Amino acid sequence: MSKLDRIDNKRIFVILIIILLISSLINNSTIADEDYPDLVIDSVDLPKEFIEGEDLEIIIKIKNQGGKNVSAGIKIGVALKIDGAIVNTNATLNGLLPGSSVFINISWTPAYGDIGEHFLTIEVDYEQIIYEGEEGENNNFQDSYIEVLEKFTLLKITNIDLPDSYSVNKTATILVTVKNNGENTTRPIYVKLNSSEDGEVETVIKYNNLPRGESYVFSFNWTPTYFGSQTLIVKVIHDGKIHHDLEEPVFVNVTRLQWWNISWHYRCFMIVEGSGVISRIFNFSF
Repeated sequence: MSKLDRIDNKRIFVILIIILLISSLINNSTIADEDYPDLVIDSVDLPKEFIEGEDLEIIIKIKNQGGKNVSAGIKIGVALKIDGAIVNTNATLNGLLPGSSVFINISWTPAYGDIGEHFLTIEVDYEQIIYEGEEGENNNFQDSYIEVLEKFTLLKITNIDLPDSYSVNKTATILVTVKNNGENTTRPIYVKLNSSEDGEVETVIKYNNLPRGESYVFSFNWTPTYFGSQTLIVKVIHDGKIHHDLEEPVFVNVTRLQWWNISWHYRCFMIVEGSGVISRIFNFSF
């Protein structure tokens, strides 16, 4: 055997030793990791669309693919992150056997104005309560990009400006402020004012554009014809749908009334609620 052959054999021997050492390390690591739970995100059921201001729910399936169970009472927590920040969490304390799965739901409401693309991350055991071995600590994430859409036109009553007092047969002005919290609209906006006693008072229509984030004040004139407690009902209607409605209790006074008349002499005013019988004794002198 030549000197060159002996050198080649040594090289081969050294390479074999290195391969055996690496293989041994890998096997030891694998064996060691089998002694721990290994929680992974098996699936994520996302909504078909994300719309600002609307509640949504994400269903997450967590699987224990390790060799050891997670005991009952130990928190298996799941976090929902948007652009790296935790927006909500949920957890189970029921434990998880090897090879078993559990479903955990997380709710979230995209804030108004957060339209556009966002980076969504689901992370299991985000607090690192459960040790999963070296390999198991690196597979607890699932990432995706989502698009938050602008909400459809959403009209909301933000203020009702009522007079300090009302009187029968006297006209009062009522101001209703409506804000558009959704996308721009060029369709007519109908605001109706009704009274529980007088019925429909007036409908005011805005025909021009109401951009997103802007408000408009609708003005109504109401001349009460009934005395006593009433309820004013305001409804905002757009594209054939009621967007918002509010009720306001009011009390209507009477204008100055005569308490004596040559025909009927005297009268007495009483405020009543409900039903029943009222009796009143009058004393007259002739």
